[in-house]
Amino acid sequence: MSQDAVVLITGGTGLIGSQVARELISQGRKPLLFSRNPNLDNIRDIADASIIVQGDVRDTESLSAALDAHGVDSIIHLAAFLGVHMAAEPGNGIVVNCIGTDNVFRLARDRGVRRVVWASSAAVYGQKTFYADREGGPDRAMNEDVAPVPGNLYGGTKYLDEMLAAQYRSQGSDIVGLRPVTTFGTGSQSGAIGVLQDAMRGASNGGRGVVGAPWARESGINPIHVADCASQFVTTCLRPEPMKQAIYNTGTGERATVGDMMRIVSQITGGTVEFEHESPGSMLFNGPDLDSSRLREELGWTPRFQLATAVEEILSKIGPAGGQ
Repeated sequence: MSQDAVVLITGGTGLIGSQVARELISQGRKPLLFSRNPNLDNIRDIADASIIVQGDVRDTESLSAALDAHGVDSIIHLAAFLGVHMAAEPGNGIVVNCIGTDNVFRLARDRGVRRVVWASSAAVYGQKTFYADREGGPDRAMNEDVAPVPGNLYGGTKYLDEMLAAQYRSQGSDIVGLRPVTTFGTGSQSGAIGVLQDAMRGASNGGRGVVGAPWARESGINPIHVADCASQFVTTCLRPEPMKQAIYNTGTGERATVGDMMRIVSQITGGTVEFEHESPGSMLFNGPDLDSSRLREELGWTPRFQLATAVEEILSKIGPAGGQ
């Protein structure tokens, strides 16, 4: 892959996409940010170094035009309807997450794109309680050999995409899926991660934050700073050798609870964080512990942040309520 090769990022102005773009730019690559509704606030610092194209993965014409006009070498596919949006618009969510992903895979194959790295999700695994009868019990870290059991429509669409990717791989396409775990950072973010971000912001400068659904104090997470998540995507994309697997769990190897995260927030800010729910029960997030060692070892990758340093870095940037 030449230094001037263009990498197209679908969902390129979102939380992960904008950080993927920064990582590519830091390595001398040119990102093409393909987004249905570009969030310019997330990319003000990198807009001049990026190609920004408004388009929709559901629309093959706009996606084809972007691929053809810019000589795209590889794709990092992040565009998706997240869980909260799936609940509000399930039909549109299925089309974006499944038909849109098929469009990306098919057009990449037809144009000889070198590699597609795409975002599945830790949500394919559903709840930790689904694995109570597994050898070692539900608390044992799970690698990619464990068959996922999605617990909601969003996780189901991502698992379907994994099977779709396997179909294209069987035809010779170089397609690698990564399952992002609980990824947090600065920048505009809605949904489940937005709830955590708002609680951090509320506690800044001695204030009060509140964590509500879909989280509880005891919800288990594999936390990762968005810069580290982006680094895993970019390192996988730029790696010259083929990857050994079709799908990988992401992460740093760290396991915590949301309560652990918010205790760190309180220690740093002097503020308080309250929880509307103590235990996740069956309706709130509480995914299994995911083993990401295969990806980390194959890439020779180490994280820049652990949970405490990630929270400290984020709090230094988000500011008090009403700030970024």
